[in-house]
Amino acid sequence: MRYELSVVPFGAAPHLSDLEALAGRGIAVPHHYRLEDALPRGSTRFWCRVLDANGSLISGFAFTRFWNRTVPGARSIRIERFGRALHEPIHRDAGTVFKALAQQHRLLLRVLVELFDEDGVRRDVAVQSLLEQGGLPQEHTRNYSETLSVDLQGSPDEIFARFSSSTRRNIRSVEKSGATIVEVTDPRYLPRLAELYAQSFERTGAVPPHADFAAIQREAENGKHAILLGCIWPTRTPPNDLVAFVWGRSHGDHGSYDIGASERAPDLGRVPLIYPLLWNLIQWSKRSAHSWFDLGGVIPADAPEDHPLRGISAFKMGFTDRRVAISSEVWIEPNRVLSGVSERIKTLRK
Repeated sequence: MRYELSVVPFGAAPHLSDLEALAGRGIAVPHHYRLEDALPRGSTRFWCRVLDANGSLISGFAFTRFWNRTVPGARSIRIERFGRALHEPIHRDAGTVFKALAQQHRLLLRVLVELFDEDGVRRDVAVQSLLEQGGLPQEHTRNYSETLSVDLQGSPDEIFARFSSSTRRNIRSVEKSGATIVEVTDPRYLPRLAELYAQSFERTGAVPPHADFAAIQREAENGKHAILLGCIWPTRTPPNDLVAFVWGRSHGDHGSYDIGASERAPDLGRVPLIYPLLWNLIQWSKRSAHSWFDLGGVIPADAPEDHPLRGISAFKMGFTDRRVAISSEVWIEPNRVLSGVSERIKTLRK
């Protein structure tokens, strides 16, 4: 099939009207395509309209263009969350589409396609299309390749009953502590959010990914496309009374748990603070008419016992044991000369 690609600035009128048109057809639009995330310096986000031969919109995707660190003057492109019903009209021709996009950019070293689709057959079709155009599958991916999925069918009581007995007990124990769950809308809590976030990663020895909490708070203002929930401790004063938080997003037909953090301190005892927050996040997703909830990744089933994220994965598995393969990543290198230069520079730097 013949396609026409039209690239427009992210957040411009054609982009926003396209999203409304696609959502109006009942197509789930991921959160990433609606709102501008904080980007590294030198990066720019665009919206690519995919039109048929008659000029009618059939699909679209967001992509980020950024300077490549290896080859001076060269750029790379990253496509996030390609897949699912939004891209089903073009998933068999994904390789052709992205190769055509690459031809519109000078000095383009790489195109990274991040495929995200719980339908393994559909995802594999798109991957195969990319491989046929010279794509290279990536063993080590930027995003999680498996996740835990909470089924949101049934009433809240029925969903709650499917949790493990220890998870249900932990949720109730926080409720008995006098702590309350609120939406974090007060900007006074912004430094506290950043502090808790940093502490959480320090405990695992990992470097925290960038998080713009001012932007997160703005996006969560009306609770439609995202929500920021906090646990308030009764014996403390603001802003230190915020002892844990979670941030979740809506992707049209499902929700996701994206960021969470909590404090550990003597006056808090051993109260499992994140449990009721995640339960409230799941209930928000249910109220948003989502059919399932993405717990944001899980370590491989055969991961070693000393894996630094084993505790976090065990916590999530108390809510569901439904493990789903969900993502793949493929590189396309459209310019062989630049690819050769890049490999040569890497060799010289070793």
